[in-house]
Amino acid sequence: AIFTNPIYYGHFRHAGEIYEGKHETIISKELFDKANAVLRGKSQRLNIQTDPRPLCGLLKCGSCGMSITGEIKIKRQKNGNTHRYVYYHCSKKSKTQKCLEPCIQEKELDCQLSAMLVKHAMPKEWAIKLFTILDTEENKANQSAGEAVLELREKSCDFSRNLARLTDVYVAQDIERSDYLERRRSLMSDKKSVEEKIARLLRTPSAWIEPTREWIKDALILDEIAKTNDLPSKKISLQKIFGSNLTLKNREAVGNGLNPWAELRSARQNPAKKSFSLIAEYLLNEARTHFSKNLSSNLISRAERFVV
Repeated sequence: AIFTNPIYYGHFRHAGEIYEGKHETIISKELFDKANAVLRGKSQRLNIQTDPRPLCGLLKCGSCGMSITGEIKIKRQKNGNTHRYVYYHCSKKSKTQKCLEPCIQEKELDCQLSAMLVKHAMPKEWAIKLFTILDTEENKANQSAGEAVLELREKSCDFSRNLARLTDVYVAQDIERSDYLERRRSLMSDKKSVEEKIARLLRTPSAWIEPTREWIKDALILDEIAKTNDLPSKKISLQKIFGSNLTLKNREAVGNGLNPWAELRSARQNPAKKSFSLIAEYLLNEARTHFSKNLSSNLISRAERFVV
């Protein structure tokens, strides 16, 4: 109960509401939140694993574009033995095209998908070196951001001093009101722009680096996931790699990975032809572009929610 009761991090419940306590805390709020995230994940994972057709929603039909669904078939033998099989096939929901694609047994589809995971796995020695490079990049980015913030804060102080002087001049009646208001608006606008730049630098000096670390961690465990019978985990990994680009045609799963996954697979195909420094440059450039774009898109989406 320690990770479900807020009293352990300093709050307590009373009459259905949360209040701040004055007692000594046992765990931090950050640890409490992380533990609850894990507990929620386990609950969701349990629900996913009970799905008898766990690969539904992962692929589309390569002929008609409709979703691939699953079907359970039970075979009973004369000696009383019962065998359960899962088959995947096109949902055949197209109103304009009759789909003739055959079904595929789950075991065979699992083998194909596992092979696809292996092709996108990150070699351990690459991951170690990339983590080191990212640490260096992060330190440089934070240092550069810190220097820029100092300069911008000095500019902000200059604007504040100019505003104070402008007010003194206006109070002394040495400037017309209209001129005063116009100059004040301009100074306030410039000061606000500088403050937003400061906030942006403090918030995201190297925002793409942490998602890149998580990507490397995901890629690092693909070999192990591929060896298991954990179809829900395989599905989650494949969705990260391919998005909605996986199709099933003629009993064969095919798809083009998203970046930086595609760049990783390409690098793995011909590692001897490139030095690791060149491979690392390609991978990190793709990761920087991809995750920076995603971060920008998320910020724009949040901003649009406030537009009336």
